[in-house]
Amino acid sequence: MIFGGIPYYLGYFDGGLSLSQNVDRLLFSPNASLANEYQRLFNSLFTNPDTIKRIVELLATRRYGFSVRDWYHN
Repeated sequence: MIFGGIPYYLGYFDGGLSLSQNVDRLLFSPNASLANEYQRLFNSLFTNPDTIKRIVELLATRRYGFSVRDWYHN
């Protein structure tokens, strides 16, 4: 689920490493190949990526998301 089975990402995997080792290497190591993937994806998918990122980050602040009632009562 981390990489969604997308061949582009799976091409970065090292078959000699476990899943957790690959994740650490690809996302969290000092020279991680995919460290900036979040920024790159938003920039390539959206005309105004900063607005969309702020929406996603706001939604991520709530464990169960927001309801219509939340928007009108805040």
